Amino acid sequence: MLRVIKFTIPTILLITTLSAQAEKELRITVYNDGQGLVKTQLQRDLTKGVSSIELTDVASSLIPTTVKLSPVQNNTGIRIIEQNYRYDLVNQDQLLKKYLEANVEVVLQNGEKVTGSLLSYNGSVIILKTRSGTEVIQRLFVANIKCPEPQDRLYVKPTLSWLVESSKSGNYSMDLSYLTNGLTWKAEYVATLNDKEDNLNLSSWIDLNNFSGAAYQDAKLKLVAGTLHRAQESPQFAFGSEVRVQSMRAMPKKLVEERKFFDYHIYEVNYPVTIADKEEKQIQWLQPKDARVEKRYYYENGNEQESNLDVRVKFKNDKASGIGEPLPAGIVRVFKRDTDGALELVGEDKLDHTSVDDDVTLTLGEAFDVKGTRVVTNRESKREKFHRETVEITLKNRMDKESAPITVVENFWAYGEWEIKDHTDPFHKRSAKSIEFNITLAPKSEKTITYTLERDLR
Repeated sequence: MLRVIKFTIPTILLITTLSAQAEKELRITVYNDGQGLVKTQLQRDLTKGVSSIELTDVASSLIPTTVKLSPVQNNTGIRIIEQNYRYDLVNQDQLLKKYLEANVEVVLQNGEKVTGSLLSYNGSVIILKTRSGTEVIQRLFVANIKCPEPQDRLYVKPTLSWLVESSKSGNYSMDLSYLTNGLTWKAEYVATLNDKEDNLNLSSWIDLNNFSGAAYQDAKLKLVAGTLHRAQESPQFAFGSEVRVQSMRAMPKKLVEERKFFDYHIYEVNYPVTIADKEEKQIQWLQPKDARVEKRYYYENGNEQESNLDVRVKFKNDKASGIGEPLPAGIVRVFKRDTDGALELVGEDKLDHTSVDDDVTLTLGEAFDVKGTRVVTNRESKREKFHRETVEITLKNRMDKESAPITVVENFWAYGEWEIKDHTDPFHKRSAKSIEFNITLAPKSEKTITYTLERDLR
């Protein structure tokens, strides 16, 4: 006798099967590399001997080899015998695969019925062996397919299952944890320069993405800032575009607590967080803080073609300057108010993990009115003794009212001893292979810096 199997997903639950969202104390730790650690506690009534436990609604991107189920402390008398991860979820093609060489009935859209042994199928056709021969049926014209009662269990959700042995009947508590791909977070910073461009107001949001294939209800959330060593590179994911901002009602005063952990920093969210699958969520963690900044123009690796100088802002991440918080890596977008009061973007840069007391330098773009040219005006050399060259750097400030503080960086790529023989302006030795000049150009002015570099080739 044939039974109609519709290609809608059925609901299949066993007495020993519970949803992961029905468990207690859901905790999630998210790392910078696209992985998350999911932790929860299971409670089951077990009879003495061997029993089966199943857990549905787990992340479809979980890493099976990281799954760990263990009795909670002092909850002895149970041991894990076997563990399985069922991710071959039922769909139309998976279902047809189970009926190869079995008799099925194909009902066409015009009501015609074709019965026969299923020989093959793909996205376009179904091939049946019937009494009259071989029928090739275009799937475009199929209304439904009647199949026998399935012999195997059909899984409609990613499912973890275990065989466990208990020494006596009773209620047992077990801790479950696993790593999953598809969870990632980063910091997103918004900064506003004041009119004088000597102060920066900085705030930050945690940007959390979930593409793990599971939703997490009222989870206790931790975020780890730092780079963990991994045995292999984690896969990359493309995330959904939907953005939801967590409601701020009835929230604790400090939404996110930061603390040091091992050689990393943990940011712990102080309220239960619900994360839907394929959701991007933002949580504010750094309330707006002012920091004293210095704006400078930089000229480095210039050439004979006139170019615009980089404009950068720099501040020290300490309490005295106004911030003094460990800052996780992220993008900093800097704005300034125009004369009409509207905020306008003036540049953005990537911030690396930044400790307290570190210097932060953000490159915002290229200045329109501050330019530079570098020319080598003379070269002399004597084989195996010395090489000498004279460099001329011309800097121009075309702004009408503003002075331009400029740092000129000169890098010497060759190895060996060197000396600056002549120079028009004071310089600072940055390293064994570079020097810098610091000058300030008045509005509507130019200046030429000249120096001679001699390398000892002996």
